[in-house]
Amino acid sequence: MAPLLLVFGSADPSATSQDHYQGGSMKLRKAILALAITGLAALPAAADEAPATTAQATTAGADASKEAPKTLDERVGDLEKSLGALANFELSGMFYTSYLWNFNDPDNRINSLRSLDNQDNTFGVDLFQLGIKKNGPGGLSAFIKLDVGNTASRIGADWNGNGQFTGVTGDSGDFEIEEVYANYAPDWSHGLSAKFGKFVTLLGAEVIEAPLNMNYSRSFLFGFAIPFTNTGVMFNYPFTDTLQTNLGVVNGWDNVADNNSAKTFMGNVAWAPSPKFSLAVAGIYGAENNNSSAHPRGVADVVGTINLDPVMISLNGDYGTQGDAAVNIPGDTAEWYGFSGIVGMTFKDLICLPIGAYVRGEVFRDQGGFRTGTNQTLWEITGTGKYFISDKFVIWLEYRHDGSDESVFTKSGEIVSTDPTTGDTVVTFPTRDYQDTIAIAASYVF
Repeated sequence: MAPLLLVFGSADPSATSQDHYQGGSMKLRKAILALAITGLAALPAAADEAPATTAQATTAGADASKEAPKTLDERVGDLEKSLGALANFELSGMFYTSYLWNFNDPDNRINSLRSLDNQDNTFGVDLFQLGIKKNGPGGLSAFIKLDVGNTASRIGADWNGNGQFTGVTGDSGDFEIEEVYANYAPDWSHGLSAKFGKFVTLLGAEVIEAPLNMNYSRSFLFGFAIPFTNTGVMFNYPFTDTLQTNLGVVNGWDNVADNNSAKTFMGNVAWAPSPKFSLAVAGIYGAENNNSSAHPRGVADVVGTINLDPVMISLNGDYGTQGDAAVNIPGDTAEWYGFSGIVGMTFKDLICLPIGAYVRGEVFRDQGGFRTGTNQTLWEITGTGKYFISDKFVIWLEYRHDGSDESVFTKSGEIVSTDPTTGDTVVTFPTRDYQDTIAIAASYVF
């Protein structure tokens, strides 16, 4: 986004108008002076005995009144100096909101296994985001991205290293600092740059912000196969105009403060030989257990894109593993893997405005149940329509069907039971092996 520029201008009045104004002002000042002299002459003699401080204040006020008022150009100059601190700032952001209905009509109003669009039967403020970048000297810049809304509560990082992913507020609140980092790219480095701080992960075909994706909801791969953010240092180097790499050392998966004594390594290689094709291979490996460096976690991620305007194709595959992490068989190694494909097309002149249609299909296997809590195979198919009111303002309509080989999706009703140990009343919700939702949304990017 281009830097925000404030421009001030003025138009000088004509000589005739200025002369008229000065002549009228002179007559007015003479009348006021005559009234002031008359008033002073009428004051009692005791006024001469006023304290020195009063006389000094009067003199100071008279001196101040004699100071010429600042011209418009001088005032503009003062304002520009005040705004000098805002130089080289870049602002960006977005807002989107939605309403989603789950045909299972769950009593807890939660869409099961949805990473970000988890709220059922409610109008939601999904995300208001503000990005601020400050460009400094010598290739140094700083960036922060602030999130407010339901999405912010869903991507909360562990800021204390205690294994609690409750965000910067510490209570899973609707505010999160998605990214905050400094970037250093000096001219002498021949393209090498270094990023220090908290930033979004290298892995995956989709991103946190819905307007930057083809579909409104996110895939199971996005929600369960990879992290959202990482904190550490990341180096980027472009070998050529079409080939670049990133290598970094981070605290772990969504850890602002590390939860153990080990570090996690990550990197990727991205190749874009033409505007019509790109391929990225990424990986992350390191210990992620609380207070333990045993049984490291690793994920390999491949993303390919094909752009045959007006058709866009996105392909994503993931494979992950972690020792001693299986839920169904304690001590076993957990594995998760899957594939997602999206095909989209934009109709530029349909009903006078551009319309986009996008279909996503996906399969995700959670062997051992470590990522979703259940040893299962998930699949989904999603159809999304976009109505581009403008390049920045979009109306969305999306239908999605989720399925599983296990009964994991909450449906209508409650199951009330009594805990045999404590005697407490326990309320659970019935489930089935599928879930269908429909959503309408609006997004604005600025």
